[in-house]
This record gives sequence, structure tokens and C-alpha cells, in this order.
Amino acid sequence: MGDLSAHFSAREFFSRGRSLAPSTEALYAELARSTLEPAREIAAAVAGAPISARVTSGQRLPDHNASVGGAVNSYHLPPSDRPDAARRVPAVAADLQFVLSSTGQPLTGAQHREIASRVRAAMSARKIPAGGATSYHNGWAPGLGGKTPFVHLDNRGQIVDWE
Repeated sequence: MGDLSAHFSAREFFSRGRSLAPSTEALYAELARSTLEPAREIAAAVAGAPISARVTSGQRLPDHNASVGGAVNSYHLPPSDRPDAARRVPAVAADLQFVLSSTGQPLTGAQHREIASRVRAAMSARKIPAGGATSYHNGWAPGLGGKTPFVHLDNRGQIVDWE
């Protein structure tokens, strides 16, 4: 299915349709294999049903990152485009929304929060490489207005949560 891992393709991480920056495809392949695939398994366990993962934000080139209000040194940026030299580590980020395969309905915000919590626990247990794992829009549930939830995951080398 995917060209980076079993369920993820490079195209899903493109910045507004623009190819991955040079040298980042290998970083996204590693993120997909060692962090995103295990996160999918965790999401299926939380949902108690088969799920799919939608990449809502992968790599962001600087103009894209600025237009969405992304952090100046975001791990969504290619490492060479992060202004702070200390943040130019070979790490990348992706935001995922988990949905029920049967209906396409997003999991609730509470479920996304639980997924992020379990991913951090797996990071602490060294089953997943250390990185950022946090969820957004945790109050959302089917039938409620507002933004649907997602989980931010990165492989920066230290466990971080800013919920």
C-alpha cells in the first residue's frame, strides 16, 4: 500500500503537493516505520475496531508553515529550514487523524488523547523512538461542531507532550 511503510506513502507527507525536500524522504520513511505504524496499532486497540490513519499535516515548507501559524522551529519543517541550529536534528513530524475503517468517522478527541498517551508510554518503554506525542481538539465527538481531533507525532529524540 505505501512506499515508505506498510500504510504510508511519501505523497501523504508532501507540503501542499510539493515533493519532500531533499534528504527528508528517508526521515519520513523512518518516522512511518518506527512511530506511525505502531501508533496505528495503538489506535486500533483504543478504537476496538479496524482504523485508518489520515495524514493531516506532514512536511511543511517555510511558506506553508508560516501560512498555517506553525512554530518557527517546527519539526514539520525540513531540518535545514529550522532557524535554531539546535533544532536542525534529523527529525520530522506528522499529524494524524485516526478514523474507523468501516465508516470513515474520526475517533473522538478523548480517543486521540488516549492514543497520544499510549504512544508516550511506548516511547518511555523504548518500544517507539522518543519524540513528541500530543493530541489536539480533545473535546470533539461525533455530532459536535468544531475542529476534528488529531495526534502530532515526531521523532526528535526526547519525549515531549504539550497537552
